[in-house]
Parts: sequence; structure tokens; C-alpha cells
Amino acid sequence: MTSDDTFELYDLEVTVEGDEKDFVCRHHAGHAFRVEGEDLVFPEGGRFSMYALAALIPLLPAKERPTSPNAPSCRWAKRPERSGNRTTRST
Repeated sequence: MTSDDTFELYDLEVTVEGDEKDFVCRHHAGHAFRVEGEDLVFPEGGRFSMYALAALIPLLPAKERPTSPNAPSCRWAKRPERSGNRTTRST
């Protein structure tokens, strides 16, 4: 790999902040995860709302790296599948 093929990524730490009485999801102030390269790294046993994460994920690549013409484009197809059913409450 030549130096023209390289690019830098910043590691990120995403931390929940705010007044918990306003939260509608089950995370708590102080919950956090890291972004290392293309990986989301949760603390052991860590959980994070899929819906909150879905709103956040599109913003992470912009925060993770400076604009680079050499940034990779992954052409791997993602196929989520249903694996079970779960009943939850909205409050």
C-alpha cells in the first residue's frame, strides 16, 4: 500500500447525555460505546437502543474521519433477518 492509498480515522466515544426523565428509551446518562474503525464496541453486557442508534449511525462517519478521496467503499450486502418476536412496552 502506498501513502496515496492511506487515510486516517478518528476513534470516537459516544456517550448518552441529558436528563433521564426525558428519555423514552432504556439507556441511561453515562452509557457509552466506542467507534474503532468500522466497529461499534460496547462494554461487556452493554446495550443501546436500536432506534437511538439508527438515528445516530448516519452521523458517525462524518465525525470519524476527515474527508478523503481514498476512503473505502464497502460493497458487502447487508441482509437483516427476523430471528424471533418480543413484546415490549412504550413506557
